[in-house]
Amino acid sequence: MFNRISMTFSLMGTCWTTLKKDKEMLFFPFVSTIVSLGIIVLFAMFNYNLSHKNPVWLKQYGEVVTIGIFAALGFCIVFITSLFNAGIIACANIRLQGGDPTVKDGLKAMMSCIPGIMGWTFISVTVGMILNAIEKNSKQTGRIVSSFLDTAWNIASFFVVPLIVIEKRAPFSAVKESASKIKETWGEHLTSSFSFGAIFFFAAIPSIAGFVLGIYIKSYIVIGVAALYGLLVMLVVTTLETIFRVVMYYYVYHNFVHGEFDEHVLKQCYETKDQ
Repeated sequence: MFNRISMTFSLMGTCWTTLKKDKEMLFFPFVSTIVSLGIIVLFAMFNYNLSHKNPVWLKQYGEVVTIGIFAALGFCIVFITSLFNAGIIACANIRLQGGDPTVKDGLKAMMSCIPGIMGWTFISVTVGMILNAIEKNSKQTGRIVSSFLDTAWNIASFFVVPLIVIEKRAPFSAVKESASKIKETWGEHLTSSFSFGAIFFFAAIPSIAGFVLGIYIKSYIVIGVAALYGLLVMLVVTTLETIFRVVMYYYVYHNFVHGEFDEHVLKQCYETKDQ
């Protein structure tokens, strides 16, 4: 387990080399974060105004309205996140093919993928709502099952967005194909996802420490710097993980290894059950 985690750290280092060549890829998660925050604020304002006015119909259909609001918010956030990830994937795809991507290339790919990303968002949000319903309406065992299914879904959908962006697959076809490939493995992608979470945690320690220090000494400047550093870490790790997905996509589907990456490490990250 720890060997595989260390391998993902090694892969991240190589992905970092790729990112340094195309720093413009950070544009996509940055804008995605800003837009997502704006959407959250708008929904919060709408919900506040609705609660403040408290119309008669809200008392009768309050629960349905609440579910609808959160479903709409979830759809918007997942759509924006997936759409801008498509921009990163497009740029990484160009780089791995030997090109020199620009923000314009990523934006162009994003626009062409809107229908596919919208379909994927619908599938993702629907599955999320079903799992959430299972968790809320079940006892402890049901919650454990829901957590397991959620993890399994995240692993099974590992290649969905790359398939939509690079191969122009339809959403349902991409989900089916991604799940089919994952079935060939023993679940090594779970380890990869964990290690990226660990990378984010360790990289964000200075931000957490700075935030706590800022609160202790009552310094808004320190808090602000810590928050900005935390944001930068989040943007970088998100971009690196997306590049990693593209690298794994090429290795798994086309047996292609870019010159900067170690084929042995990639092989260890994705071993089929008969290996």
